[in-house]
Amino acid sequence: MVGLDKSARTKLRQIIQEWIDSGKNLQIIAFALRFMLEVDIEIFQALFEKIRSKRDRDIKRKLFAELLYSLGFTNIEHKDLFIGTLRELTKYELTHWTNWFHGGQEGTNIFEHLNKNDWEVVIENLLNTSDIQYHDEYVLKYLLKFDAVQFVSFFERRVQKEEKIEKLSYHYSSLPFDFHNLIPDLHDYEDIIIDEIWKWFDKKYGWKAAILLKALFPGFSSRMDYKIDEIIDSKDKKAWNKYIHPIFQWYRGDSLERIIKRTISTFKKDKEIWDTCMVYLSNPGMVSGTTGESIMADAYRKKKDKVEKWDLDNKNLKEFVEEYKKMLDSDIEREDQRHEEEMEKLRRRY
Repeated sequence: MVGLDKSARTKLRQIIQEWIDSGKNLQIIAFALRFMLEVDIEIFQALFEKIRSKRDRDIKRKLFAELLYSLGFTNIEHKDLFIGTLRELTKYELTHWTNWFHGGQEGTNIFEHLNKNDWEVVIENLLNTSDIQYHDEYVLKYLLKFDAVQFVSFFERRVQKEEKIEKLSYHYSSLPFDFHNLIPDLHDYEDIIIDEIWKWFDKKYGWKAAILLKALFPGFSSRMDYKIDEIIDSKDKKAWNKYIHPIFQWYRGDSLERIIKRTISTFKKDKEIWDTCMVYLSNPGMVSGTTGESIMADAYRKKKDKVEKWDLDNKNLKEFVEEYKKMLDSDIEREDQRHEEEMEKLRRRY
């Protein structure tokens, strides 16, 4: 077929049309289209309609996937064919087509030329994928550039879908815990993205909002700093619990320390807030070491050494640190004792 495409295209077109009319060799035609010099739109549309007329769902799934692969992502003239085929794939919840897209050079792919309605078709399809994978990000990057609000809305719709699916015990992870391809493109849309995700806290998606913020901005951002400082300066405990507490679950290191320092220095002493801050501040995360080491105790000692370097001009912060160090001393003593008991058990085995 590929040879005839080069030497006798008219004859090949006649043969293919006869096959389509009779419903024969449809998969061969769909497969062969990818190797032809150019996709014949009339042949493609005839094949498309013939596939749609089939009753066997499995055959339709395979053939529409083959058609999309044959179209590819670089010919802008095929945009409508691409969207129409993708709409059919969505009926069968097929989303693996993103594995065939690797980004490409700027100005050379269909996704740069989609309108709002086209993007809705793409979004409807990707809502069905059980996890956001590496190749999905290549597509989502163009959605971000097209409309950052719609980009965030896509993830909100996944969260809403996950709530329904959880009742059916069906695996579906609405949000990824990290991104790869998207990170370099986020800076230009930082304010819009964070402001849109921030609205989730008012919709009872606070924990999900924190997950997405951490995935998109693992190193925090100036806009997040501004919004967090705004809440802390308001001295509103309910707002602090609604917006800031969920963020503690996912961030560590200097960003978390800064929030805690600002909180303790600004708010009046509040046991609930102080306890929350101490729990997250003392969390050592992943630790490792040899059998002969008191691993957890050493991790707590490092935590104590770090807080010793804080500037304690603020009275509240100074009192907080003293209580925090007492808590760490207690944890260190307990862990050292537990470690010694474990070592004694090991010694007595021999």
